[in-house]
Amino acid sequence: ELTASLQQRLAAAEALAASLQEQARVTADRLADAERSRVDSEAAEHLAAEVSKREAAEQALAKERMDAEDQRQDLQDKLDEAEQKWEEAEARAEALAARIAALEKQDLQHKLQEAEQKRGEAEARAQALGERVTTLEKEAVEQAERKQNGLADSDQGAHLHPTSPPFGENSEEFDLPDFVWSCGNSEVMAFVHKLVEENEQLKKHQRSQTVAKSLPFTFPPAQGPDAPTVPTFDVSDRVSAENAIAFAATVSEHDGHQIKPLLTLFEQHSETLSVCSQVCTALETLTFTDQGNRKAIADAGGVESILDMLKRFKDCDAEQLRTGVDALWNLTFNDEAVDRATEAGGIELVAEVMRQHPDMADLQSGACAVLLNLAVREPNRLRILQDGTARLISAAMQRHSGVEEVLEQGCQALYMLAYHPDLRPHVLASNGAAAAKLAMESKHVSGRAQKWGKYLHEVLEEGPSGTGFRHRAARGAVADPD
Repeated sequence: ELTASLQQRLAAAEALAASLQEQARVTADRLADAERSRVDSEAAEHLAAEVSKREAAEQALAKERMDAEDQRQDLQDKLDEAEQKWEEAEARAEALAARIAALEKQDLQHKLQEAEQKRGEAEARAQALGERVTTLEKEAVEQAERKQNGLADSDQGAHLHPTSPPFGENSEEFDLPDFVWSCGNSEVMAFVHKLVEENEQLKKHQRSQTVAKSLPFTFPPAQGPDAPTVPTFDVSDRVSAENAIAFAATVSEHDGHQIKPLLTLFEQHSETLSVCSQVCTALETLTFTDQGNRKAIADAGGVESILDMLKRFKDCDAEQLRTGVDALWNLTFNDEAVDRATEAGGIELVAEVMRQHPDMADLQSGACAVLLNLAVREPNRLRILQDGTARLISAAMQRHSGVEEVLEQGCQALYMLAYHPDLRPHVLASNGAAAAKLAMESKHVSGRAQKWGKYLHEVLEEGPSGTGFRHRAARGAVADPD
Protein backbone atom coordinates (compact mmCIF):
# COMPACT_ATOMS: atom_id res chain seq x y z
CA GLU A 1 0.00 0.00 0.00
CA LEU A 2 2.84 2.31 0.83
CA THR A 3 4.48 1.55 -2.47
CA ALA A 4 1.27 2.07 -4.34
CA SER A 5 0.74 5.35 -2.52
CA LEU A 6 4.24 6.44 -3.39
CA GLN A 7 3.74 5.46 -7.01
CA GLN A 8 0.54 7.44 -7.08
CA ARG A 9 2.28 10.43 -5.57
CA LEU A 10 5.14 10.05 -8.00
CA ALA A 11 2.72 9.90 -10.89
CA ALA A 12 0.94 12.96 -9.59
CA ALA A 13 4.28 14.73 -9.21
CA GLU A 14 5.22 13.84 -12.76
CA ALA A 15 1.88 14.99 -14.00
CA LEU A 16 2.34 18.21 -12.07
CA ALA A 17 5.84 18.62 -13.50
CA ALA A 18 4.50 18.00 -16.98
CA SER A 19 1.75 20.54 -16.37
CA LEU A 20 4.31 23.05 -15.07
CA GLN A 21 6.48 22.41 -18.09
CA GLU A 22 3.48 22.98 -20.36
CA GLN A 23 2.65 26.18 -18.50
CA ALA A 24 6.27 27.27 -18.79
CA ARG A 25 6.18 26.58 -22.53
CA VAL A 26 2.91 28.48 -22.90
CA THR A 27 4.31 31.33 -20.84
CA ALA A 28 7.44 31.36 -22.98
CA ASP A 29 5.29 31.46 -26.11
CA ARG A 30 3.28 34.28 -24.64
CA LEU A 31 6.44 36.13 -23.75
CA ALA A 32 7.68 35.62 -27.32
CA ASP A 33 4.37 36.81 -28.68
CA ALA A 34 4.48 39.79 -26.35
CA GLU A 35 8.01 40.60 -27.50
CA ARG A 36 6.99 40.35 -31.11
CA SER A 37 3.95 42.52 -30.40
CA ARG A 38 6.17 45.08 -28.69
CA VAL A 39 8.55 45.10 -31.61
CA ASP A 40 5.66 45.35 -34.06
CA SER A 41 4.11 48.11 -31.99
CA GLU A 42 7.33 50.10 -31.96
CA ALA A 43 7.67 49.60 -35.71
CA ALA A 44 4.07 50.68 -36.21
CA GLU A 45 4.58 53.73 -34.06
CA HIS A 46 7.73 54.61 -35.99
CA LEU A 47 5.92 54.08 -39.26
CA ALA A 48 2.99 56.17 -38.05
CA ALA A 49 5.36 58.93 -37.03
CA GLU A 50 7.02 58.83 -40.46
CA VAL A 51 3.63 58.89 -42.19
CA SER A 52 2.55 61.80 -40.01
CA LYS A 53 5.72 63.71 -40.86
CA ARG A 54 5.22 63.05 -44.56
CA GLU A 55 1.60 64.16 -44.43
CA ALA A 56 2.60 67.32 -42.59
CA ALA A 57 5.28 68.01 -45.21
CA GLU A 58 2.79 67.42 -48.04
CA GLN A 59 0.27 69.73 -46.39
CA ALA A 60 2.92 72.42 -45.95
CA LEU A 61 3.96 72.01 -49.59
CA ALA A 62 0.35 72.18 -50.73
CA LYS A 63 -0.17 75.37 -48.72
CA GLU A 64 2.96 76.90 -50.21
CA ARG A 65 1.71 75.96 -53.66
CA MET A 66 -1.67 77.55 -52.95
CA ASP A 67 0.00 80.71 -51.62
CA ALA A 68 2.25 80.84 -54.65
CA GLU A 69 -0.75 80.36 -56.96
CA ASP A 70 -2.63 83.14 -55.16
CA GLN A 71 0.38 85.43 -55.51
CA ARG A 72 0.72 84.52 -59.18
CA GLN A 73 -2.98 85.22 -59.75
CA ASP A 74 -2.71 88.55 -57.95
CA LEU A 75 0.27 89.49 -60.08
CA GLN A 76 -1.59 88.39 -63.22
CA ASP A 77 -4.64 90.46 -62.23
CA LYS A 78 -2.42 93.49 -61.62
CA LEU A 79 -0.65 92.91 -64.92
CA ASP A 80 -3.99 92.65 -66.75
CA GLU A 81 -5.21 95.81 -65.06
CA ALA A 82 -2.00 97.66 -65.94
CA GLU A 83 -2.21 96.48 -69.57
CA GLN A 84 -5.84 97.54 -69.75
CA LYS A 85 -5.05 101.02 -68.42
CA TRP A 86 -2.13 101.29 -70.80
CA GLU A 87 -4.30 100.27 -73.73
CA GLU A 88 -7.02 102.71 -72.72
CA ALA A 89 -4.42 105.46 -72.41
CA GLU A 90 -3.15 104.65 -75.90
CA ALA A 91 -6.69 104.74 -77.28
CA ARG A 92 -7.23 108.14 -75.69
CA ALA A 93 -3.87 109.30 -77.04
CA GLU A 94 -4.99 108.21 -80.52
CA ALA A 95 -8.23 110.14 -80.13
CA LEU A 96 -6.34 113.25 -78.99
CA ALA A 97 -3.81 112.89 -81.82
CA ALA A 98 -6.65 112.58 -84.34
CA ARG A 99 -8.36 115.62 -82.86
CA ILE A 100 -5.16 117.69 -83.00
CA ALA A 101 -4.43 116.49 -86.54
CA ALA A 102 -7.93 117.45 -87.69
CA LEU A 103 -7.65 120.89 -86.13
CA GLU A 104 -4.15 121.40 -87.52
CA LYS A 105 -5.43 120.40 -90.94
CA GLN A 106 -8.30 122.86 -90.68
CA ASP A 107 -5.95 125.58 -89.47
CA LEU A 108 -3.47 124.81 -92.24
CA GLN A 109 -6.19 124.93 -94.89
CA HIS A 110 -7.41 128.23 -93.48
CA LYS A 111 -3.88 129.65 -93.49
CA LEU A 112 -3.32 128.39 -97.03
CA GLN A 113 -6.52 130.07 -98.16
CA GLU A 114 -5.50 133.30 -96.46
CA ALA A 115 -2.01 133.08 -97.97
CA GLU A 116 -3.47 132.43 -101.41
CA GLN A 117 -5.83 135.35 -101.02
CA LYS A 118 -3.02 137.64 -99.87
CA ARG A 119 -0.82 136.40 -102.70
CA GLY A 120 -3.57 137.25 -105.20
CA GLU A 121 -4.02 140.67 -103.66
CA ALA A 122 -0.27 141.28 -103.67
CA GLU A 123 -0.01 140.23 -107.32
CA ALA A 124 -2.90 142.52 -108.24
CA ARG A 125 -1.36 145.44 -106.39
CA ALA A 126 2.08 144.69 -107.84
CA GLN A 127 0.58 144.62 -111.31
CA ALA A 128 -1.17 147.92 -110.66
CA LEU A 129 2.05 149.42 -109.33
CA GLY A 130 3.90 148.13 -112.38
CA GLU A 131 1.34 149.74 -114.64
CA ARG A 132 1.62 152.96 -112.65
CA VAL A 133 5.41 152.93 -112.88
CA THR A 134 5.17 152.25 -116.63
CA THR A 135 2.82 155.21 -116.97
CA LEU A 136 5.19 157.42 -114.99
CA GLU A 137 8.13 156.32 -117.12
CA LYS A 138 6.13 157.07 -120.24
CA GLU A 139 5.19 160.49 -118.87
CA ALA A 140 8.82 161.16 -118.00
CA VAL A 141 9.86 160.26 -121.55
CA GLU A 142 7.16 162.52 -122.99
CA GLN A 143 8.23 165.30 -120.64
CA ALA A 144 11.83 164.95 -121.77
CA GLU A 145 10.71 165.03 -125.39
CA ARG A 146 8.65 168.15 -124.75
CA LYS A 147 11.64 169.85 -123.13
CA GLN A 148 13.76 168.98 -126.09
CA ASN A 149 11.10 170.37 -128.43
CA GLY A 150 10.84 173.57 -126.39
CA LEU A 151 7.42 172.90 -124.90
CA ALA A 152 6.29 175.01 -121.98
CA ASP A 153 7.19 173.88 -118.49
CA SER A 154 3.67 174.64 -117.34
CA ASP A 155 2.55 171.31 -118.73
CA GLN A 156 4.77 169.38 -116.35
CA GLY A 157 2.39 169.72 -113.42
CA ALA A 158 -0.48 168.32 -115.41
CA HIS A 159 1.48 165.22 -116.29
CA LEU A 160 2.99 164.73 -112.84
CA HIS A 161 -0.31 165.26 -111.00
CA PRO A 162 -2.74 162.56 -112.11
CA THR A 163 -6.34 163.60 -111.58
CA SER A 164 -7.43 160.18 -110.24
CA PRO A 165 -5.71 157.71 -107.90
CA PRO A 166 -4.16 154.71 -109.65
CA PHE A 167 -6.09 152.08 -107.73
CA GLY A 168 -9.54 153.56 -107.41
CA GLU A 169 -11.10 156.31 -105.37
CA ASN A 170 -10.46 154.66 -101.99
CA SER A 171 -6.79 153.69 -102.51
CA GLU A 172 -5.38 156.10 -99.95
CA GLU A 173 -2.21 154.04 -99.59
CA PHE A 174 -1.02 155.21 -103.04
CA ASP A 175 -2.15 158.86 -102.98
CA LEU A 176 1.50 159.96 -102.79
CA PRO A 177 3.28 163.34 -103.17
CA ASP A 178 4.36 164.59 -106.58
CA PHE A 179 8.08 164.11 -106.10
CA VAL A 180 7.61 160.36 -105.50
CA TRP A 181 6.49 159.73 -109.03
CA SER A 182 9.61 161.37 -110.43
CA CYS A 183 11.86 158.79 -108.73
CA GLY A 184 13.32 155.69 -110.33
CA ASN A 185 11.45 152.36 -110.18
CA SER A 186 13.21 150.91 -107.13
CA GLU A 187 12.79 154.08 -105.12
CA VAL A 188 9.08 154.26 -105.94
CA MET A 189 8.49 150.65 -104.94
CA ALA A 190 10.48 150.98 -101.70
CA PHE A 191 8.58 154.08 -100.71
CA VAL A 192 5.22 152.51 -101.52
CA HIS A 193 5.98 149.35 -99.53
CA LYS A 194 7.18 151.33 -96.54
CA LEU A 195 4.12 153.55 -96.61
CA VAL A 196 1.76 150.56 -96.90
CA GLU A 197 3.40 148.81 -93.94
CA GLU A 198 3.24 151.91 -91.76
CA ASN A 199 -0.37 152.49 -92.72
CA GLU A 200 -1.31 148.89 -91.89
CA GLN A 201 0.42 149.08 -88.52
CA LEU A 202 -1.42 152.30 -87.74
CA LYS A 203 -4.75 150.68 -88.63
CA LYS A 204 -4.01 147.68 -86.43
CA HIS A 205 -3.10 149.94 -83.54
CA GLN A 206 -6.32 151.91 -83.96
CA ARG A 207 -8.38 148.69 -84.06
CA SER A 208 -6.69 147.32 -80.92
CA GLN A 209 -7.29 150.61 -79.10
CA THR A 210 -10.98 150.50 -80.09
CA VAL A 211 -11.37 146.92 -78.79
CA ALA A 212 -9.48 147.69 -75.58
CA LYS A 213 -11.72 150.69 -74.87
CA SER A 214 -14.86 148.59 -75.40
CA LEU A 215 -13.83 145.88 -72.90
CA PRO A 216 -13.48 146.15 -69.09
CA PHE A 217 -9.82 145.05 -68.98
CA THR A 218 -7.64 145.47 -65.92
CA PHE A 219 -3.94 145.51 -66.76
CA PRO A 220 -1.93 143.62 -64.14
CA PRO A 221 1.32 145.20 -62.93
CA ALA A 222 4.39 143.64 -64.52
CA GLN A 223 6.36 141.61 -62.00
CA GLY A 224 9.42 139.99 -63.47
CA PRO A 225 9.96 138.31 -66.83
CA ASP A 226 7.04 135.92 -66.40
CA ALA A 227 4.42 138.59 -65.76
CA PRO A 228 1.40 138.19 -68.09
CA THR A 229 1.40 140.42 -71.14
CA VAL A 230 -2.31 139.83 -71.89
CA PRO A 231 -4.74 141.78 -69.68
CA THR A 232 -6.84 139.91 -67.16
CA PHE A 233 -10.55 140.30 -67.79
CA ASP A 234 -12.39 142.15 -65.03
CA VAL A 235 -15.57 140.34 -63.96
CA SER A 236 -16.02 142.01 -60.58
CA ASP A 237 -19.16 143.64 -62.00
CA ARG A 238 -21.63 141.94 -64.29
CA VAL A 239 -20.38 142.01 -67.88
CA SER A 240 -22.76 142.57 -70.78
CA ALA A 241 -23.37 139.70 -73.17
CA GLU A 242 -21.74 141.62 -76.03
CA ASN A 243 -18.56 142.29 -74.05
CA ALA A 244 -18.48 138.73 -72.75
CA ILE A 245 -18.62 137.34 -76.30
CA ALA A 246 -16.04 139.84 -77.53
CA PHE A 247 -13.64 138.94 -74.72
CA ALA A 248 -14.05 135.17 -75.09
CA ALA A 249 -13.28 135.49 -78.79
CA THR A 250 -9.85 136.97 -77.97
CA VAL A 251 -8.67 134.08 -75.76
CA SER A 252 -5.71 132.12 -77.11
CA GLU A 253 -4.12 128.85 -76.00
CA HIS A 254 -1.61 130.79 -73.87
CA ASP A 255 -4.24 132.62 -71.79
CA GLY A 256 -4.59 130.14 -68.95
CA HIS A 257 -4.91 133.02 -66.48
CA GLN A 258 -8.28 133.82 -68.06
CA ILE A 259 -9.88 130.53 -66.93
CA LYS A 260 -11.55 131.95 -63.83
CA PRO A 261 -13.00 134.99 -65.66
CA LEU A 262 -14.35 132.68 -68.36
CA LEU A 263 -16.08 130.42 -65.84
CA THR A 264 -17.46 133.48 -64.07
CA LEU A 265 -19.00 134.59 -67.38
CA PHE A 266 -20.50 131.10 -67.62
CA GLU A 267 -22.26 131.77 -64.31
CA GLN A 268 -23.28 135.33 -65.14
CA HIS A 269 -24.80 134.34 -68.50
CA SER A 270 -25.94 130.78 -67.83
CA GLU A 271 -29.25 131.65 -69.51
CA THR A 272 -27.62 133.02 -72.70
CA LEU A 273 -26.59 130.31 -75.15
CA SER A 274 -24.50 132.60 -77.37
CA VAL A 275 -22.27 133.62 -74.45
CA CYS A 276 -21.96 130.04 -73.12
CA SER A 277 -21.08 128.79 -76.60
CA GLN A 278 -18.34 131.40 -77.09
CA VAL A 279 -16.94 130.64 -73.63
CA CYS A 280 -16.84 126.94 -74.55
CA THR A 281 -14.89 127.84 -77.69
CA ALA A 282 -12.37 129.66 -75.50
CA LEU A 283 -12.15 126.68 -73.09
CA GLU A 284 -11.61 124.36 -76.07
CA THR A 285 -8.78 126.59 -77.29
CA LEU A 286 -7.14 126.48 -73.84
CA THR A 287 -7.26 122.68 -73.59
CA PHE A 288 -6.08 121.32 -76.94
CA THR A 289 -2.71 120.28 -75.54
CA ASP A 290 -2.36 121.90 -72.11
CA GLN A 291 -2.97 119.32 -69.38
CA GLY A 292 -2.54 121.99 -66.71
CA ASN A 293 -5.40 124.03 -68.17
CA ARG A 294 -7.58 120.91 -68.30
CA LYS A 295 -7.00 120.25 -64.62
CA ALA A 296 -7.52 123.88 -63.65
CA ILE A 297 -10.84 124.04 -65.50
CA ALA A 298 -11.99 120.72 -64.00
CA ASP A 299 -10.99 121.83 -60.48
CA ALA A 300 -12.93 125.08 -60.95
CA GLY A 301 -16.15 123.29 -61.94
CA GLY A 302 -15.86 123.83 -65.69
CA VAL A 303 -17.04 120.30 -66.52
CA GLU A 304 -20.26 120.76 -64.57
CA SER A 305 -20.83 124.18 -66.17
CA ILE A 306 -20.55 122.73 -69.67
CA LEU A 307 -22.86 119.83 -68.85
CA ASP A 308 -25.37 122.28 -67.33
CA MET A 309 -25.25 124.23 -70.61
CA LEU A 310 -25.91 121.05 -72.63
CA LYS A 311 -28.81 120.15 -70.36
CA ARG A 312 -30.32 123.64 -70.37
CA PHE A 313 -30.08 124.20 -74.14
CA LYS A 314 -30.26 120.63 -75.47
CA ASP A 315 -33.11 121.56 -77.84
CA CYS A 316 -31.39 124.71 -79.19
CA ASP A 317 -29.01 125.44 -82.05
CA ALA A 318 -26.76 122.45 -82.68
CA GLU A 319 -23.81 124.54 -83.90
CA GLN A 320 -23.68 126.44 -80.62
CA LEU A 321 -24.02 123.22 -78.61
CA ARG A 322 -21.16 121.68 -80.60
CA THR A 323 -18.65 124.01 -78.94
CA GLY A 324 -19.68 122.62 -75.54
CA VAL A 325 -19.26 119.04 -76.74
CA ASP A 326 -15.83 119.83 -78.21
CA ALA A 327 -14.68 121.56 -75.03
CA LEU A 328 -15.87 118.53 -73.04
CA TRP A 329 -13.93 116.30 -75.47
CA ASN A 330 -10.67 118.11 -74.66
CA LEU A 331 -11.34 118.22 -70.92
CA THR A 332 -12.07 114.50 -70.57
CA PHE A 333 -8.50 113.63 -71.46
CA ASN A 334 -8.02 114.47 -67.77
CA ASP A 335 -8.96 111.65 -65.36
CA GLU A 336 -10.47 114.00 -62.79
CA ALA A 337 -12.62 115.54 -65.49
CA VAL A 338 -13.80 112.04 -66.46
CA ASP A 339 -14.89 111.35 -62.87
CA ARG A 340 -16.61 114.72 -62.51
CA ALA A 341 -18.42 114.30 -65.82
CA THR A 342 -19.55 110.83 -64.76
CA GLU A 343 -20.89 112.07 -61.43
CA ALA A 344 -22.74 114.91 -63.19
CA GLY A 345 -24.51 112.51 -65.59
CA GLY A 346 -22.28 113.27 -68.56
CA ILE A 347 -23.02 110.02 -70.41
CA GLU A 348 -26.76 110.55 -70.30
CA LEU A 349 -26.52 114.25 -71.25
CA VAL A 350 -24.21 113.61 -74.20
CA ALA A 351 -26.52 110.82 -75.37
CA GLU A 352 -29.54 113.12 -75.12
CA VAL A 353 -27.79 115.81 -77.19
CA MET A 354 -26.98 113.16 -79.80
CA ARG A 355 -30.65 112.16 -79.93
CA GLN A 356 -31.83 115.76 -80.27
CA HIS A 357 -29.40 116.66 -83.09
CA PRO A 358 -28.76 113.57 -85.22
CA ASP A 359 -28.09 115.60 -88.39
CA MET A 360 -25.15 117.64 -87.02
CA ALA A 361 -22.07 115.61 -88.06
CA ASP A 362 -19.50 117.64 -86.11
CA LEU A 363 -21.56 117.38 -82.94
CA GLN A 364 -21.99 113.61 -83.41
CA SER A 365 -18.24 113.03 -83.89
CA GLY A 366 -17.39 115.14 -80.84
CA ALA A 367 -19.97 113.27 -78.77
CA CYS A 368 -18.49 109.90 -79.83
CA ALA A 369 -15.06 111.17 -78.74
CA VAL A 370 -16.42 112.25 -75.34
CA LEU A 371 -17.98 108.80 -74.84
CA LEU A 372 -14.65 107.21 -75.81
CA ASN A 373 -12.87 109.20 -73.09
CA LEU A 374 -15.54 108.43 -70.50
CA ALA A 375 -15.35 104.71 -71.34
CA VAL A 376 -11.97 104.41 -69.63
CA ARG A 377 -13.93 103.73 -66.44
CA GLU A 378 -15.46 100.23 -66.33
CA PRO A 379 -18.82 101.30 -64.80
CA ASN A 380 -19.16 103.87 -67.61
CA ARG A 381 -18.73 101.18 -70.25
CA LEU A 382 -21.68 99.29 -68.80
CA ARG A 383 -23.81 102.45 -68.70
CA ILE A 384 -23.01 103.29 -72.32
CA LEU A 385 -24.18 99.84 -73.38
CA GLN A 386 -27.15 99.42 -71.07
CA ASP A 387 -28.93 102.71 -71.83
CA GLY A 388 -28.64 102.38 -75.61
CA THR A 389 -25.92 105.00 -76.09
CA ALA A 390 -23.81 102.54 -78.10
CA ARG A 391 -26.68 102.30 -80.60
CA LEU A 392 -26.53 106.09 -80.99
CA ILE A 393 -22.87 105.77 -81.97
CA SER A 394 -23.70 103.16 -84.63
CA ALA A 395 -26.63 105.25 -85.83
CA ALA A 396 -24.42 108.34 -86.17
CA MET A 397 -21.97 106.35 -88.30
CA GLN A 398 -24.80 105.13 -90.52
CA ARG A 399 -26.29 108.61 -90.90
CA HIS A 400 -22.95 110.33 -91.57
CA SER A 401 -21.10 107.62 -93.47
CA GLY A 402 -19.58 110.30 -95.70
CA VAL A 403 -17.90 112.10 -92.78
CA GLU A 404 -14.59 110.50 -91.85
CA GLU A 405 -14.41 112.09 -88.40
CA VAL A 406 -17.72 110.47 -87.37
CA LEU A 407 -16.65 107.04 -88.65
CA GLU A 408 -13.25 107.25 -86.97
CA GLN A 409 -14.44 108.46 -83.57
CA GLY A 410 -17.40 106.05 -83.63
CA CYS A 411 -15.14 103.06 -84.37
CA GLN A 412 -12.74 104.06 -81.60
CA ALA A 413 -15.55 104.32 -79.05
CA LEU A 414 -17.06 100.97 -80.06
CA TYR A 415 -13.59 99.39 -80.07
CA MET A 416 -13.01 100.55 -76.49
CA LEU A 417 -16.22 98.75 -75.51
CA ALA A 418 -15.74 95.63 -77.63
CA TYR A 419 -12.18 95.08 -76.43
CA HIS A 420 -13.63 93.66 -73.19
CA PRO A 421 -14.94 90.11 -73.92
CA ASP A 422 -17.89 90.33 -71.55
CA LEU A 423 -19.15 93.48 -73.34
CA ARG A 424 -18.58 92.26 -76.89
CA PRO A 425 -22.05 90.68 -77.29
CA HIS A 426 -23.63 94.00 -76.29
CA VAL A 427 -21.60 95.86 -78.93
CA LEU A 428 -22.72 93.33 -81.54
CA ALA A 429 -26.31 93.81 -80.41
CA SER A 430 -25.81 97.58 -80.88
CA ASN A 431 -25.08 97.11 -84.62
CA GLY A 432 -21.34 97.26 -84.01
CA ALA A 433 -20.53 94.78 -86.79
CA ALA A 434 -22.49 96.79 -89.36
CA ALA A 435 -20.74 99.98 -88.22
CA ALA A 436 -17.33 98.31 -88.58
CA LYS A 437 -18.16 97.12 -92.09
CA LEU A 438 -19.41 100.59 -93.06
CA ALA A 439 -16.11 102.16 -91.94
CA MET A 440 -13.97 99.49 -93.63
CA GLU A 441 -15.76 100.01 -96.95
CA SER A 442 -15.65 103.82 -96.83
CA LYS A 443 -13.65 105.66 -99.50
CA HIS A 444 -12.02 108.42 -97.46
CA VAL A 445 -8.57 109.32 -98.72
CA SER A 446 -6.67 109.41 -95.40
CA GLY A 447 -7.64 105.81 -94.56
CA ARG A 448 -8.23 106.47 -90.85
CA ALA A 449 -11.87 105.37 -90.95
CA GLN A 450 -10.98 102.18 -92.86
CA LYS A 451 -8.18 101.42 -90.41
CA TRP A 452 -10.36 101.73 -87.29
CA GLY A 453 -13.19 99.87 -89.01
CA LYS A 454 -10.79 96.95 -89.53
CA TYR A 455 -9.68 97.04 -85.90
CA LEU A 456 -13.29 97.01 -84.69
CA HIS A 457 -14.20 94.19 -87.07
CA GLU A 458 -11.27 92.07 -85.87
CA VAL A 459 -11.97 92.55 -82.18
CA LEU A 460 -15.63 91.65 -82.73
CA GLU A 461 -14.71 88.55 -84.75
CA GLU A 462 -11.69 87.17 -82.88
CA GLY A 463 -11.17 89.20 -79.72
CA PRO A 464 -8.03 91.02 -78.56
CA SER A 465 -6.16 87.81 -77.78
CA GLY A 466 -5.99 87.00 -81.49
CA THR A 467 -5.24 90.02 -83.64
CA GLY A 468 -6.30 92.74 -81.30
CA PHE A 469 -4.84 95.57 -79.33
CA ARG A 470 -2.27 93.85 -77.11
CA HIS A 471 -0.51 92.04 -79.91
CA ARG A 472 -0.29 95.20 -81.98
CA ALA A 473 0.81 97.36 -79.07
CA ALA A 474 3.67 94.95 -78.41
CA ARG A 475 4.96 95.80 -81.86
CA GLY A 476 5.70 99.33 -80.73
CA ALA A 477 2.69 101.38 -81.82
CA VAL A 478 1.96 104.43 -79.72
CA ALA A 479 -1.47 105.53 -80.87
CA ASP A 480 -2.86 102.69 -82.95
CA PRO A 481 -3.85 99.19 -81.86
CA ASP A 482 -1.81 98.13 -84.86
